[in-house]
Amino acid sequence: MADGFLDKLLTIITKSDRIGFALCFAGGVVFVCNRLMIEPFSYLSNEQLVYISFAALIGAGLILLRLLSWFHDQYCKASVSYKSWRRRRTAPNRLNELLPIENSGLVWIIVNEQHYVHGNRLHEPLEGLLRKGFLLATDGRELEQVLRVNPVVFKHASRILSDCAPNVQAVFKGRRAPWDHTRDRL
Repeated sequence: MADGFLDKLLTIITKSDRIGFALCFAGGVVFVCNRLMIEPFSYLSNEQLVYISFAALIGAGLILLRLLSWFHDQYCKASVSYKSWRRRRTAPNRLNELLPIENSGLVWIIVNEQHYVHGNRLHEPLEGLLRKGFLLATDGRELEQVLRVNPVVFKHASRILSDCAPNVQAVFKGRRAPWDHTRDRL
């Protein structure tokens, strides 16, 4: 884990801004060689060292900006990923947000133990279930697609079904999905 991070960090430093890295590295070498009294660099005056140090600081600033922008991008990606994960994970706790048609669709899915549902993702109740995290899109932004049921929903199926009447479960068992219009088209 740490090796991958360090590798990425080094590639950012070397590829991020070649001019910034060159300025920073050259300025650092000149400054260190001057302090160690290595022959050609020991003859530089302090005024010349100030210019070289200034160029090295500009290079270091360019590298720092690039690193900060990379960390910001990684933070934004992690934040979006965490929010998406949390929305999917807490879906069964948000049953009160479902409309009645969405709730009946969810009950049909659980009663018939359908782990995948085929339909138009813009039609009710699939659109609401998809938006609220109960269903997961498998084919990007296609309208007709197979939607995967969030696995967390089946973990909490008994709690979800305890809120609906037993006769509703018996009515939904074995019936065709209310949003399935494939037979109408054939």
